Amino acid sequence: MADITPPAPRRLPALWSRIDKVWLVALLLPVAVALLDSAQLLPVLEITARNFGNTGIFIVIAITLVAYVKATGRRRCWPKRLRAINAR
Repeated sequence: MADITPPAPRRLPALWSRIDKVWLVALLLPVAVALLDSAQLLPVLEITARNFGNTGIFIVIAITLVAYVKATGRRRCWPKRLRAINAR
């Protein structure tokens, strides 16, 4: 009788499905700028850091609010409130 072994698991598709595509693009864009025009890498990173600094407070507030809602268990109340607001 022939011994049939299962095929080896494919690691690349599993890795590709776990990677967040937005973070991948965010990391690859500076690499592409460095490869295509290395003189512009520093100005691009400075603009990115300045813009992220301007919006950083809103990101922190959003993360804090989501953490509060999850920690207090109030996420079950939000669908009812949103339906009531939309019904007006």
